Amino acid sequence: MLWLLITTGIRHRELSTLETSDLDWRGAQVRVVHGKGQKERQIPFERQTQRAMLKYLHLRKDGQDCLWVTEEQTPMSYRAIAKDMVSLKSRAGVVIKDTMHVFRRTFAANAVRQGFPRPYVQGIMGHSTPTMMDVYTAAMQGENGATDVFRDFDPWG
Repeated sequence: MLWLLITTGIRHRELSTLETSDLDWRGAQVRVVHGKGQKERQIPFERQTQRAMLKYLHLRKDGQDCLWVTEEQTPMSYRAIAKDMVSLKSRAGVVIKDTMHVFRRTFAANAVRQGFPRPYVQGIMGHSTPTMMDVYTAAMQGENGATDVFRDFDPWG
């Protein structure tokens, strides 16, 4: 789940409604059917994230259509995902105000730092106007030389 959040910029609600059939392994895309405003879109699905997802699905062996399940093999709700993220944040000792949305903002900023065109990132994130991209990347304005430092950024080291 963390891999998918940090490498796609997917919204919390979108993440919670994903089904296994929304993962296009050959096309390397995640299909978001229930995006904000009910707009469907395709999000690139990078190889490392695919590997993590395949491991997760292999361990599940439950045949559920929903992508995320609890230990009891029941569909994981929007609230259950949020609760787990807050718990994970607490265990890690991380202080973040908005536990879920920080992944989305980080994805946008890192994609722009890495040289992806802003309209492309805007489309992946499902924004109809550049306004939110401006908000997400505003903090980057004061970073001297950060673009060069992050040119070859890999979120997993």
